[in-house]
Amino acid sequence: MLGQVEETRWDGFFRLIGFERAPWLDAPCADGTVYRGYVLDLQTEPLHAKVLRLLRGAGSPPSRGTGPATERPVEPRASPGPGQVPETLVRSLRKALRHFDRLYARPDLVEPLRFLVGEGGEQEAGALTAQVQERIRRVVERLEAGSEAERRDGQILRLAFLEKRGSHERTAEQLHLSVPTYYRHLRLAVHRLAQELLRAAPD
Repeated sequence: MLGQVEETRWDGFFRLIGFERAPWLDAPCADGTVYRGYVLDLQTEPLHAKVLRLLRGAGSPPSRGTGPATERPVEPRASPGPGQVPETLVRSLRKALRHFDRLYARPDLVEPLRFLVGEGGEQEAGALTAQVQERIRRVVERLEAGSEAERRDGQILRLAFLEKRGSHERTAEQLHLSVPTYYRHLRLAVHRLAQELLRAAPD
C-alpha cells in the first residue's frame, strides 16, 4: 500500500501503525506544500501483528522469506554485511551502477573502481570505463549462475542497473516483490557485488 500525506506532524503516527517512509514518493507542490510518501508492506506480516509488534517494541519484523505465494520465498543467505565491505567502495559502486550506461561520460565515477583492472589496466578514460563495465558484467553473470540467493541478486542488479528497464518499482513488479522488500534485496545485492568484485580484483 502506497500513500502520500501533506508534510505535517503525522510521521510518528504513521510509523506507529506500521507505515515506512518512502522518500521516492515525496512530491513538493508549486504552492510550497510537500507531500511525504509512506508505504505499508503487508506482504510479510498482517497489519494487526505489525501494530502489536511496534507497540510492544518487539524488534524486527519477520524475515523477508515468509511472504505469501505472490512473493517468491527467499532462501537464507550468507550475504555480506555492511562491515565486511568498505563502505566507501559500496558508495562508489552504487554511484557507478546508477550511471552504468553513461559511465563513459563520468570518469569521476570510474576512477574509484580502477583497482578492478589492476595496475596494468588501460590508462585512457574510455578504455578504462569499458574494462570496469566488463568486470561488473562478468561478476553479475557469475552471480546469476550461482545459488538461488546469488541468482536473485544477479537478476536484480542486471534489471535495475545493467539493462535499466524502467523504474525500480517496475523492476520490483517484474520480480514479484513488494517495493520495500525489493529495496532490501537491492541494498544487499550491491554489497554482494562489491564483495565479489573485491575477490576478483587483480592483486
